[in-house]
Amino acid sequence: TYSSSSPQNLMRAKTSSSEVSILDNISYNIKILDVSTNGDIVIYTALNPNTKLTELIRFDVPTMQKKVLSENFTGRRVQFWEQDETRLIYLDFIDGRDGIFMLNIEDLAKRRVLGLPVNERYLNLWQDSKYTFYTTNKGVYVVDLSSPKNLKIVLQTN
Repeated sequence: TYSSSSPQNLMRAKTSSSEVSILDNISYNIKILDVSTNGDIVIYTALNPNTKLTELIRFDVPTMQKKVLSENFTGRRVQFWEQDETRLIYLDFIDGRDGIFMLNIEDLAKRRVLGLPVNERYLNLWQDSKYTFYTTNKGVYVVDLSSPKNLKIVLQTN
């Protein structure tokens, strides 16, 4: 993350040839969140200088096309879902409570996958194989997001 009132470049460097190319040069406060496994899609946030809102952006490297996925993005811990890289998972606080959300980067369909009680907050989110792990102020949990009803508490605090 870098804060600046002037445009920044989103760049890609090839380690095999040291070749550097500019992908996007009109963004402000760029924060790269994740890159697809094959390196073709970059997910990042940037400040829209006109609206002063944070946009969630998908950049397709082969076509050099940028697509705004959300014009007022407030999520955190954004990452490609390991089971299907056409979807992102992330944490967000919407409608008065924390949740794990899934966003399809093709059709922009968004849904809450898991929600927490009002007095509980998500702290972190990570994946390993088909399982998603998350921590809250109450404990550590593991869940298969393709079947989120099967929740397992790994460690619970008082």
